[in-house]
Amino acid sequence: MTVLERTRELGRLRALGATRAMIARSVMFEALVLGLAGSVLGTLLGYGMAKGLVYLFGRAFRLEITELILSPFALVSAVIVGILITTVAALYPALRAGRVSPVEAMRTRTGTTSVSQAKTGRDSQRATILGLLLVAAGTPWTYYLAKNLSTSLDGVVYASGIAGVVGTFLGVSLVIPALVRPLAALFSPVLRLFFGVEGKMAATNATRNRGRTALTASALMVGISLVVAFSALGGSVLGSIRDYLEGSLGSDFVVQPANGNFEATFSPELEEEISKVPGVEKTSGIASTFRRSGDEVSVVFGVDERYPSIFRLNYAEATPPDAFSELEKGGALVGPQLAEKRGLTVGSTIELPGLKGTKEYTVAGIVQNDLFGFGNGIYLSKDVLAGDFGEDSDSWSCYGLVDWERLG
Repeated sequence: MTVLERTRELGRLRALGATRAMIARSVMFEALVLGLAGSVLGTLLGYGMAKGLVYLFGRAFRLEITELILSPFALVSAVIVGILITTVAALYPALRAGRVSPVEAMRTRTGTTSVSQAKTGRDSQRATILGLLLVAAGTPWTYYLAKNLSTSLDGVVYASGIAGVVGTFLGVSLVIPALVRPLAALFSPVLRLFFGVEGKMAATNATRNRGRTALTASALMVGISLVVAFSALGGSVLGSIRDYLEGSLGSDFVVQPANGNFEATFSPELEEEISKVPGVEKTSGIASTFRRSGDEVSVVFGVDERYPSIFRLNYAEATPPDAFSELEKGGALVGPQLAEKRGLTVGSTIELPGLKGTKEYTVAGIVQNDLFGFGNGIYLSKDVLAGDFGEDSDSWSCYGLVDWERLG
């Protein structure tokens, strides 16, 4: 767009003695400066967005993330990739700018022949038809993949989805030139009403070079689409996390290490001390341990009998409603992803290496909202966890329900 807008200027430079190489180098240097400035600003903006996401996720998970790591590789690669992409994108326009003829650039463009006009019209029609075909093919396919997205889709299907998105953007860009004049005629009265002569000039200028207008509108379209897409994605992610937590966590307060350190543990007396606070009705602490068997690593949690009254357990269909009571008898609850990965069902057995060799636990149920294991957790009673693995300290968090009237 920069080269198109400066055709006359480049022609005057050629007329003053600038060579093709000088013009090309000038355009490439400008692209290099823009790439460097854009990469630095983009890196700073990305760091700021990361800080914002850390804050939002910290609020959502009630974890205080004290350190944000920006590795030197990420910093350098971001700047290098930004400069390279901008420079490569400017290579062809720079060579094209060097070939601008001084006479052609400064010549008025009113003398276009009927033959060239007819050729341009046919090319415009072909581009419009191609754009409509791309939009007609890309939009439904992208929508279908988005509605039926699952982990079972292979790389070819994902690649076709990306191609569908790119094709849709390209199709809209090809259709825009055909829409410039109708849209200008539609909005021209509004522009004249609010901006007078300037509005009329703007509408006329937009239709004078439809290709230039289409390039500008397409770039703006892509930018706004990305902003809206990422905003919708971020809002959906945070909304899903919020709904998931509200549907799983029923406590009023959470006590945990301030920096979210998973290796920190609480003394067994802490839960008892919290329960003595006036207004606290129930408390429940979570103990945990990691067990390795070959290449498999299992995260195991120990819960007490008060756990179901503080956490809302959503079982899979085949799980009996009294599955939690089986934990005191040596049973286990597992997350859905772990059950699918290891082929576990209600009544199956799962083996874990303990202090006195491998122990087997009967799967009493599958918990759909595995809050702590993110779908891969194994839940035992605290007594079983302490006896088989020697873990008797609460880790991660202690949760409590409060009587607000008594608390005042």
